[in-house]
Amino acid sequence: KLDQDQFIVAKNSVVSYTSKSADFTKEYEVGSSIDWKALTLARSGESIPKSYGYKIRDFVSKYSTTQELEEKLGSATEAQRMTIGLTAAGYDATNIAGHNLVASIYSNSKLKEAGINAYIYGLLALDTKPYEVPASAVNSRENIINWIIQSQLVDGSFCYAPEWGSDIDLTAMAIQALAPYYDRTDVKASIDKALAWLSKIQLDNGGYEAWGSESCESLSQVICALVSLGKNPEEETDFIKPNGTLMTHLLTFYDKENGGFKHSPEGTVDFNFATPQAAYALVAYGRLLEGKTFLYNMSD
Repeated sequence: KLDQDQFIVAKNSVVSYTSKSADFTKEYEVGSSIDWKALTLARSGESIPKSYGYKIRDFVSKYSTTQELEEKLGSATEAQRMTIGLTAAGYDATNIAGHNLVASIYSNSKLKEAGINAYIYGLLALDTKPYEVPASAVNSRENIINWIIQSQLVDGSFCYAPEWGSDIDLTAMAIQALAPYYDRTDVKASIDKALAWLSKIQLDNGGYEAWGSESCESLSQVICALVSLGKNPEEETDFIKPNGTLMTHLLTFYDKENGGFKHSPEGTVDFNFATPQAAYALVAYGRLLEGKTFLYNMSD
């Protein structure tokens, strides 16, 4: 059973680290993790400095057309992540220095080239708020939902590419993207199948093994998947194993001395991937306990 005091200490500590490490005064860089830090802090109740929006505005204003901006960003997921961070910070992503980042998502004809994660984060970004998306758009909500569902493997999991095999993190992320549409018969069937697979492969200690090692990131994404459906990981019997739960095992990766999370049990604190993902998973869980909307649902 989760020790609530330990959970609160870990959440506050990792949010504090995120706040201290987030330099919102730096020039915006493609591939930066600053957007995820903005998401974590904003959804934990922290205020985001205006310099975050100013720096992104300065960055995008260098490009006269959205096409030029998209070429500079490269991967389709860049505009998606930027949209998520900006929306969390209270900005309207349809007008950032004259650029409509939302339109760059739903009109991007190269989404398929970027892989399924571009569809997943594309849908998450479009749904951060009820952003208007034309039904005729190449990446309408309906088209994205159908594409994700059709990409599901027979066993219920999702993957980046067939030759790579089933992927825990991606499966959990697909659930998060589809969660708002759980009342649809096809979506419910897809999500339920994915949940069954995630429960089946979960370890007895409550964790997950990915690429030959137990993974903090996989735990974080599965926690977010359950929370996105309004499910408490500590109460879902399918995810309570003999020697631990998702939440109790996640906290075993927490390093009290550094205030961060390790990628693997035998590793050192990873501030690039493990800590940021554990941070927003803890924030998402905290919001669930407080009766607030999910991490990516910014209608509040």
